[in-house]
Amino acid sequence: MSWQLFLLVFGAPLLGLTGALIWWAFRLRRHVALRRGFAVAAVLGALIGVLGDLVLRVIGVPWLIPFELSAAFGEAYRDFRFLAPPLAGLLAVIVLTFPIVSRKASATAALIPRGPGTFIRGRWLIVPAILLALLVTLAVACGVVSEPNEMTGRYTMWMIEIGGEFAMGTTIYGWFYSLPVLAVLLVMIIVGWIDLALIARPALDHGNGEDPQRRVVRSRNVVMAITATLFLAVSQAFGSLAGTASLRASSGTFNSWTPIAALEPALHVTSYVAAALGVACWVSIALSALPSPTRTRAAATA
Repeated sequence: MSWQLFLLVFGAPLLGLTGALIWWAFRLRRHVALRRGFAVAAVLGALIGVLGDLVLRVIGVPWLIPFELSAAFGEAYRDFRFLAPPLAGLLAVIVLTFPIVSRKASATAALIPRGPGTFIRGRWLIVPAILLALLVTLAVACGVVSEPNEMTGRYTMWMIEIGGEFAMGTTIYGWFYSLPVLAVLLVMIIVGWIDLALIARPALDHGNGEDPQRRVVRSRNVVMAITATLFLAVSQAFGSLAGTASLRASSGTFNSWTPIAALEPALHVTSYVAAALGVACWVSIALSALPSPTRTRAAATA
């Protein structure tokens, strides 16, 4: 594989990985590293999330696979590829629930009510809220113009009248693709909210001054997992739209293109950047199992 093709396929994940490592190495604020089961869950959840993106990239380049994929598998991949990142994100959020801590309530804990939002910061929710709103907007906009495929009856086609008896059509991010994605994302958000409640619910361990800080890190990981999944879902949606915008047709002496043809370069760039940010979010979850450089140096000095 040439370097150009390698960067085209894996450039976004590599960019996300590099950005996450730089952010972790040079950030100034300290954090408490996760340990034992929590660290394992963070690394495993991040790995699942990244694989949800990488597997699609490998399958999309047939010569990277040492064996020939069946026609049935290829058809299933085309129909359900948009569900891979959301399903991987849902599984990762479930993994981040464990291990579940159970402590006896204390009198002090009873006086301080804790809920799902206790250990999160309001600003953490801004980006995922924007991404979710953007994804819903794209789903509705593409779904409204989508039409049933004559072969399957699924809402995956966009037909454009050229004039007279001529028309051109292509696939679009229609209802068949977008509605299942939104359904899985809704389930993931609900599970994430339950995760945050389970993290906040046990009584604080007053013998361990780092317990509240670790709960902040775990809560951040849950929000980051949801954000990463939304980034990858948005990346897929914009990538699909870029392919739709690239449609060209010719009839006689004139050429035709889609109404969004001028947006094709911007859609490709947006898809690339969103994928890189999604992978960066997943990698940052895995890095939460490592102590920050500033905290390690301080401990060594002491």
